[in-house]
Amino acid sequence: TPSHLNYELAPVAKRLVSVLATLGEYPYIRYYSPPTPTITPASSNGPLVEKFSRLVQDELDELARIDKSFPPQTTFSRAILLIVDRGLDVVAPLVHEFTYQALVNDYLVLEDGNKIVNRSDDDKVAVLDETDKIWVSQKYKHIAEVLEFVSDGIKKFSSENKAAAFVAGGSRNNDKIAELKDTLGALPEFLEMKAKYSLHSNMCEDCMAILGKYNHMALSNVEQ
Repeated sequence: TPSHLNYELAPVAKRLVSVLATLGEYPYIRYYSPPTPTITPASSNGPLVEKFSRLVQDELDELARIDKSFPPQTTFSRAILLIVDRGLDVVAPLVHEFTYQALVNDYLVLEDGNKIVNRSDDDKVAVLDETDKIWVSQKYKHIAEVLEFVSDGIKKFSSENKAAAFVAGGSRNNDKIAELKDTLGALPEFLEMKAKYSLHSNMCEDCMAILGKYNHMALSNVEQ
């Protein structure tokens, strides 16, 4: 019913406007409205995406009315917010996603959505957030690219970090005092990055093991 539809859409519109307000954006709203709507019942006064777009527009207009500082002054042109519904692409939700973040969420056990046990670091709990540079740079990439990145990163770090080179036995510095000083100075970074690389190496291995167990890569060929 229209009342139930508003109950579902109104909170989402408010959250979206909250994001826009934080960004200082008061955009033009454009939406995709198919000729024959298939999702919204006839009693709801128009396609779903149109109804949602109007709710967002009303919320933005109300914010601008009560807050005279919104939108803030800017030298940039006014943004355009494009709103579409899943009717524009009905296949995507049914297709397996092979990016790193998607596989981690689908295959591995996470606590609170971003915490995972690092079995290579005394079972300490690692947090997958903005402080993890590897996670930030690789989470949207295909798992094959991540595997290559982690492998190359481990090799590069092992050769460049003094502590890593010392552990590997590759140092040939004849000045033992200077060598020890350099090694100790590089030790904190070594311990931190060792934990990070071991974590992501294990995560990639676990994801690939599950991919292979259920033969999802072959399934992707059918999907595509």
